[in-house]
Amino acid sequence: MMHPMIDRLRHVLLIPLLVVAGGSLSSCELLKNALPQQLGAGQMPTVALSENALVSYPSVTMVAGYYCPSIVASVLPAFIPGQEVFLCEQVYGGQLPSQFQMQFIFELRYKFDNPNAFPVPALEMLTAIDVFAGRDVAQLGAVCAVLCPVGDPKCTGAPGPSSCKASTRDVASIDDFVQKSVPNLVGLLVNAAVTGDASNLAQRIIPPSAKAYLVKVQFSLGVAAMIDLLVKVASDAFSKWITGGALSAIDIPYAVHGTFWLDLQALGRVAIGFGPLKANWTIPVALPQ
Repeated sequence: MMHPMIDRLRHVLLIPLLVVAGGSLSSCELLKNALPQQLGAGQMPTVALSENALVSYPSVTMVAGYYCPSIVASVLPAFIPGQEVFLCEQVYGGQLPSQFQMQFIFELRYKFDNPNAFPVPALEMLTAIDVFAGRDVAQLGAVCAVLCPVGDPKCTGAPGPSSCKASTRDVASIDDFVQKSVPNLVGLLVNAAVTGDASNLAQRIIPPSAKAYLVKVQFSLGVAAMIDLLVKVASDAFSKWITGGALSAIDIPYAVHGTFWLDLQALGRVAIGFGPLKANWTIPVALPQ
């Protein structure tokens, strides 16, 4: 009679032999049964785009001052040649705004839920924004950014050939915007700290078991494209004001959406979408009524 311990050991050792030999319980079935236990902690986080704040923008007066020299040069080419900047500085009472001051900077604020008992890094993000959404001057821009691990001096945020590409149509992919977006309309703000000393390019780490964990990311809109758009919209508004209409602000409707790619340990690189968030930015206009 076989000893009970030897009989139990024989059954334990027989399981992998049956798998290799193609027994009734296949290796795929074993893996399928094992995966829920192995990946039980590997649950998909969720993200909600909660706010899109316009944190820095030029005033309408700054826009006028920025364009003043080119307007003077085109309208009055023979008037004080080469002195356009000086003339405009006299009109606007000081130094004219620089291109850097003309930036539109907005901050997207996300809330993450992480149901896992381990931290989840955000590796990449794709953001698409439709500025002046719903109007005939609307422009779509998209940017893909690689978020940099701490201590990686070679990381610049620039995407690689496979960055921001999804294998499913359920989330946005960079390939969706190649043909229909305006180049350089939107970009990740590089020289910015969004939380204390944390770089805007830094990899965001979603803590274990986090609820509504706030992540902030700042972007800039291309100066030339945005100013051109704003001038077109403002010209219509000024025309109404000249004929007696009220003008206290210029609204910029927008729609923004995109995708985060996360490192979910056993599940590897996974994608989750956010948005669309649709709302308005409001640019105040100080004019005599």
